[in-house]
This record gives sequence, structure tokens and C-alpha cells, in this order.
Amino acid sequence: MIYFISDTHFYHGKIIDYADRPFKHCYEMNDVLISFWNSIVKETDTIYHLGDFCFGNRKQHENLVQRLNGYKVLILGNHDRSAKFHMDTGWDEAKKWDILETPFGNVLLTHDARIPDHPNINETIDLKLHLCGHEHNSWRVKIDRAVPVVNLSVENWDYKPVNLLEVIPKVLAENDVHRQRRAMERT
Repeated sequence: MIYFISDTHFYHGKIIDYADRPFKHCYEMNDVLISFWNSIVKETDTIYHLGDFCFGNRKQHENLVQRLNGYKVLILGNHDRSAKFHMDTGWDEAKKWDILETPFGNVLLTHDARIPDHPNINETIDLKLHLCGHEHNSWRVKIDRAVPVVNLSVENWDYKPVNLLEVIPKVLAENDVHRQRRAMERT
């Protein structure tokens, strides 16, 4: 199974206030996020973290990565260090963005909601879905260039990793609500 998560911000105490997270301190938040991750993601699963993984030091990064289940792919966020740093601390892969070929079609993975300026994405790849993070709890689904964009920041998904089978129905439902609102505004 393939899972996705974003913006865990391990060891970042201030994110609790910034994003109105329901934790007393970062150690409680870390424990809950690790518990949810490992209760869902098995060692044989793949998980894509869509950026802003951890604010801790190198040793804290290494310990976290060792504790978390799955084949771990990090899509670098604005608060993450270099791909080399993350590979050296135990990640299986680390990159700026990726495209997954899925039964639903091509899925773009980035940290923020912008589509990277790359000729393959802009001209030749038919995107069906764009998964990102970065926006925390400001929105969950929007449309950009006729492509549904889903914000997978943990605040929007009960602090748990999700798979496409969980995301797709919510995207369709929220897109239907957006369509109905636009139709009502036109009348």
C-alpha cells in the first residue's frame, strides 16, 4: 500500500500554536504522530512525506526515521534540509517533487501547491491529481489548471497518513460542492 502525509513538523513546538494543533507540547505531538503513522503504515508499505518533516537536530532526525515504518520517500519542504542530509539520516529517497503513475492517472507530489516549472509536467504529462502540503489547515481541496489539488497537511487528515482510496472520494465530494456553489452563483 502507498500512503501520504505532510507537515508533521516533529520537534517544532511553535507549530502547535501556529496551526492550532491539539497538543500540550511537541513531545506529546511527536508521540501521537509516530503512533498514528506506525498503526497505519506497515514495514512493507511505501509512504511519501510531502515535506516539513522535522525541526530537530541530526540525531533526532535519525531516531525518528528509524522508528517510523515503511519505505520512506521525502518530498523536500521549505523547512527541510538537503536531500543528502535526509538520505544520510535514513530516508530511502529524498527529492524536490515526483510523479506517480497510479490506476487513477498521474499524480504530482510536491510540498507546496505550485506546479513545478518543468517541461514534462507543463506540456506532456496529463495530471489527474496534485498532492501537496505546506498550507496546513487553510484549505483541503482546490482546483488549479483543471487539476484537483489536495492539501495533505496533517491537520486536515486527523494527523494520520492517508492512501489514495481515502483521498479520492473526499476530493470528488468537495469538487461536487464547489461545482454546485459556482452554479448557484451564476444564477
